[in-house]
Amino acid sequence: MPRLPTCFRDLAGEAAALARAAASYLIGLEDPHDEDLIEIVPCGADAAPAHCFATPVFLVHGFAHNWSAFLPLLARLEKAGFRRFVRFNYDSVGDAPEEMAGALARRVHEVIARTGAPRVHLVGHSLGGVVVRVQVGMLGGDAHLGHAVAIAAPLRGTPWGRLPLLPRALRELAPRAELLELLEGLEDDRSRWTTIAGDRDLLVPPRRAHLEGARQITARGLGHVGLLYAERVFEEVVAALVGGEKSAPPPA
Repeated sequence: MPRLPTCFRDLAGEAAALARAAASYLIGLEDPHDEDLIEIVPCGADAAPAHCFATPVFLVHGFAHNWSAFLPLLARLEKAGFRRFVRFNYDSVGDAPEEMAGALARRVHEVIARTGAPRVHLVGHSLGGVVVRVQVGMLGGDAHLGHAVAIAAPLRGTPWGRLPLLPRALRELAPRAELLELLEGLEDDRSRWTTIAGDRDLLVPPRRAHLEGARQITARGLGHVGLLYAERVFEEVVAALVGGEKSAPPPA
């Protein structure tokens, strides 16, 4: 059991992360960049690093937020050599997870058609990780998947989903909910998945966030929102996506 000073430190860290997420919220309300697709530096340019990855990276936010939650991670991925990002906003309050996943599937097809990319990487936080799971496992997204990363995602549900008066999206995240049971029963390839959890996450503890068969990372001392702002989490995401680049088959 963590000591009291450690608990206060962890709570202070999570409160600071929440404040940081709230402060960036207005930035993500509107994205003027090329219908969400951002070309940062063309591969082969002098400013590009030795390894330049053109695979589009989708950033799928959690409940009641927007793409700005990923600003620090986006900067870290750019530094690692990734050059295309899709800042994906969706109705995370009014829609059901299946509808959110449908919107993601449509955007994936649009981006593939526009860029000619044979695959995409998907990074989802919290509810966004479940949206990615539905899109990949139930809507054919596996055919175009490079690597998927789910951060603090209730892939096996969260007890908070049983609370009354919750939006439909959160009610469907209760343990043993029909959607999660369907996802759990999928016999899909999970070797292209990385799940990241925080051992101080009170909303989605590690046992609820990890996917059997995936690469599993549990970050010590981090909570649900704090995972979005931790350098060690960025390193794991970069390692997962770079690994996805190296293991992916060459495009036809």
